[in-house]
Amino acid sequence: MIESPTATTPAASAVPSGTRTAVRQDWVDHAKGVGIVLVVFGHVIAGVRDAGIPIDDQVFRITWDSIYAFHIPLFFFLSGLFFPHSWSRRGFRGIIENKVETLVYPYILWSLLQGLLQVSLGHHVNNPVTIGEVLSLLWHPRQEFWFLYALFFTYVIACVAYAIVPQRRRWILVVMALFLYFVRTYVPHVAAIWYPPWYLVYFLAGALIPSTATFLVKRATPALPTFIVLFVLAELARQAFAGPQADPRLSCANLAAAGAGIAATIALAALLSRASFHLTSLLGRMSLQIYLLHTMAAACVRLAMQKLLGIEDLAIHLIVGTAVGVFAPLAFAYLLERWSIPGFFSPPARLSLAPQRPPT
Repeated sequence: MIESPTATTPAASAVPSGTRTAVRQDWVDHAKGVGIVLVVFGHVIAGVRDAGIPIDDQVFRITWDSIYAFHIPLFFFLSGLFFPHSWSRRGFRGIIENKVETLVYPYILWSLLQGLLQVSLGHHVNNPVTIGEVLSLLWHPRQEFWFLYALFFTYVIACVAYAIVPQRRRWILVVMALFLYFVRTYVPHVAAIWYPPWYLVYFLAGALIPSTATFLVKRATPALPTFIVLFVLAELARQAFAGPQADPRLSCANLAAAGAGIAATIALAALLSRASFHLTSLLGRMSLQIYLLHTMAAACVRLAMQKLLGIEDLAIHLIVGTAVGVFAPLAFAYLLERWSIPGFFSPPARLSLAPQRPPT
């Protein structure tokens, strides 16, 4: 769900110069792969609970809180990591055009496809919707597609900030993003301006402090257990300060948990890359396709198991639902490519904003 990295970005120094592109790309893909599995599992466990399958409330809350503490900030951080290179290569207009194709287009298409499917299924889904709710997608993003909406407007804000602030003073943008995070609950609840204050700090941290990723990749073995412990401590603090989001203590605990979770994931991704564990790398490369389709795939298999087969076992639902949510989109994407069917994940050539290269 982020732009493909190139060897000219700052984090490339984390590996020997002769192998920068392949190895660095690999750890990023592993990080995205870990993140996207957590996204799928989070939606599966929530769907299972909403469907009435018995699950202990405390187990659900701890699992849910732990996942959502860092997995979305992780994707914003990784997106920001490659923003400076994209800025220098594409500029303001080029980035916006690219994000219209890679974020806005799939957001609109799949919001409509999934929404209309939910309308047609009516009461069979956990959260029935109306056609009016589906068509309000331009100002009211629904379900998991809010992420694409939020990421696009985060890119817009980052582009404006980079255009205004001189390069030598861009560090101040992280400070401003931190301030926005602490006052985020006072921002008017208009989606385009409400989401970015929650995640801009992670995006800009990736863009302006890329040495953190370099440090973690080089020292992955000691970093992983260290940041797991720090994440647990931060989660305990989050539970202790649970209450209004405007509480600055809770905001500090949120930032600490997200930072520790991101760091642990990057360290794990570096270790997976060194071990040549190719599955998570594949999932990372296909993270957009998985993200767009996983909810429908997991919901369909849950309905089939619960309504048709009468299966109420929690473990079976979690395992099968997550597996289908991850691998069904891969199969769908493979068939589209095999049959040369364009337009499901990016605009067909005739609708593309990018200049078309002549065939070679």
